Amino acid sequence: MHAGVLIYTCDAELFLLLEYILETEGFPVRHCSNVSELVGTIGVRKPLAVLVDCSDRQLEAYGLCRRIKATSDRPPVAVLTNAPSNDLRSLESTSSYAVLTIRDICSRFSRAFK
Repeated sequence: MHAGVLIYTCDAELFLLLEYILETEGFPVRHCSNVSELVGTIGVRKPLAVLVDCSDRQLEAYGLCRRIKATSDRPPVAVLTNAPSNDLRSLESTSSYAVLTIRDICSRFSRAFK
């Protein structure tokens, strides 16, 4: 059984907004509050996709994405950011990652998984 869409964020309001949007579109959602939980859940539950909130400048987003890529299932990853930096944009050179703003989320998920 898959975990639906995993969302890694420390922002409760952002999680609730994404949860509402995705569940309205028919996607089950699960919140991961720390990196270990996220990586562990990916390996066990096989999510449809992973959303990683990188708006927190203290998060080492590139390293986290490398850890996700090292998991056996390699789910599609959307990196959410307010202002994409060059190192996050470099993730888009692989087909498993997309660097998105919050506005991009609904249309991308609806097209990709429905």
